[in-house]
Amino acid sequence: MGVSGLLAVPAVFGGLAVFLLGAGRFSDSLLRRQRRRFVRLLSGGGESRAGRAGAASAVSRRSAQQNRRRHHAFAGEWHDNWNGFWRGTAAGALSGVPSAGVVLLVSLVDSGQVRLRQAAAILLGINLGATVFAWYLAVFGYQAVFAGSGLILLALALPYVVGSGGEFSGAAELLLGIGLTLLGTHLLGWYLPAAADWLGRDADWQLSVHSYLMRGMSALPAAAGMLLGAAAVGAVTAALLRSFPGAVVLAMSLSATGLTDIWIAVGITTGAGIGMSLTGFLAARRLGAAARSTARLNLLLNCGAALWMFLLLFWLVPAAASLVPGVSNGAAALQLALLLSIQHSLNAVLLLPAAHRLGRRFRDAEPPGALVSVGAAGDAAPAGLRLVPSGLPEALESNLLHTQRALAEMADAARAMLMTVMNVSQLSDSFEDQLDQIQTGKMQLTTLRNMVSQALTRAVQSLCSPEQAETIQQQQRIAHELKGVGDDCYRIMLVFSRSYRKKYRFHDESDDELFGFSAQVLDFLQYNSDYLQGRLLELDPDVAEQMEAGINAARDVLKKRSRRVIEQQQDAHVKGELAFIEIVGHLEHIGDCCLHISRTVRRLQKVRL
Repeated sequence: MGVSGLLAVPAVFGGLAVFLLGAGRFSDSLLRRQRRRFVRLLSGGGESRAGRAGAASAVSRRSAQQNRRRHHAFAGEWHDNWNGFWRGTAAGALSGVPSAGVVLLVSLVDSGQVRLRQAAAILLGINLGATVFAWYLAVFGYQAVFAGSGLILLALALPYVVGSGGEFSGAAELLLGIGLTLLGTHLLGWYLPAAADWLGRDADWQLSVHSYLMRGMSALPAAAGMLLGAAAVGAVTAALLRSFPGAVVLAMSLSATGLTDIWIAVGITTGAGIGMSLTGFLAARRLGAAARSTARLNLLLNCGAALWMFLLLFWLVPAAASLVPGVSNGAAALQLALLLSIQHSLNAVLLLPAAHRLGRRFRDAEPPGALVSVGAAGDAAPAGLRLVPSGLPEALESNLLHTQRALAEMADAARAMLMTVMNVSQLSDSFEDQLDQIQTGKMQLTTLRNMVSQALTRAVQSLCSPEQAETIQQQQRIAHELKGVGDDCYRIMLVFSRSYRKKYRFHDESDDELFGFSAQVLDFLQYNSDYLQGRLLELDPDVAEQMEAGINAARDVLKKRSRRVIEQQQDAHVKGELAFIEIVGHLEHIGDCCLHISRTVRRLQKVRL
């Protein structure tokens, strides 16, 4: 018994490691198939029409109108709460792990795609939806008929493993994930009693709150202390493993093998939710204030869930020990899954009506639109994109959201540069004054392009799906084209400046013609910018082609006009007309960049939508 018991202790940790590997494979395989839907569930929706109507006017109204507006605002908030809650529930059920949803939600709030006041409802849904994984464990992992099926599934996946070279298909990865989770669950249930015996505990000994609850109010302090200790164990386990399912399977194994009763297992899973809040803080530590507020909000909601469960145990259910008696078979896992679902359902019922107010209370003064941040105090790292640290669940997908946001900033900077060029074309004495502004914009675009390229280069070196690899490639191309727009604007300003210094003269209608042509190109750039900044859900290929055709037609007209002036007017200034043609060529090249961006975006839409 000494040798086998000694081996049982590391075997417990080995079984937990096998389970965690399987849970990671299982979650990754689901998210690889459903990642786009997962992101849309978290980011989709917005303020309802009723909510916007309720808050639209600050003008004084009659009393009846004020009451109606308050009613619409309340109805809009309630609709938004339910909408966010059900979207979060579906997203949590898709992944089975709350950490993936929390990391993505932190990034979406930081980028402004989800408002902080909506985050509380979504987090409540994520925590409830993620209990689906606990039901999967309870139904399959702890029933005798399914206990050894993990090895069968691993045997089915063996041909894929041998010939894959490390790259698995979706079906193979799903088989591996399910097989490893079932095998790890079986190993934990097999070796935990032997490890407990070797550590000097009697096989009949049970850490139990059951007896304390049956003694009445006088034993509540001791029972509370045991539950708080179990919650601390769960929090530390989830924080160290960075896995909520890891803490859940440990609690289920302890309960199913009879080493603890169901209430200690509930305390462990309750504390695990608090420990998993650390993942949100790790994801938000390099991001803005809105992201950090979301992480704090997630901690508050998990603490609330723990509070409701403990109050339910001590105040509402003194007879709870007789309702769910401690057992030492697979039914204990089902009981724990049920109580875990009840806990988060109760949390949603109590906190969902106040979700908007919780979000507003956590709203920080720092604007969510700031893109660039410096390192922490004493850190010599240069300023750069705010990215989620690698190694966290869905860190790559979150960082692609941040690089998409950087592309939106680039598009906005390029549009501002083109507007400056268009305005300067009407003011012949402002070329030198605006050249510094264009140079500043060009440097900003170069800096943003370099940061995006560095972030995407690091991203492509990590493990990514084909869709993510395609997204990285298309984002690199968009960044290159936007940098080209800024370069052309700078070249146009140099031509204007040179023409002004050397007193070149354009033909009489040149101001109106350049303004109109620049406006055409600006409309095309604005069309792409609206998509990158999220104001358009998709780009219409026909509209983009029509805009490009219009730009090409206008370019031909302007170049023919300038050549005709040179050929037919004796007083024409040849160098001025050549400079005019050069400006038209740069503007036409900006249109080409916009066309390339729109075509790239269409390919990106096929991948991301």
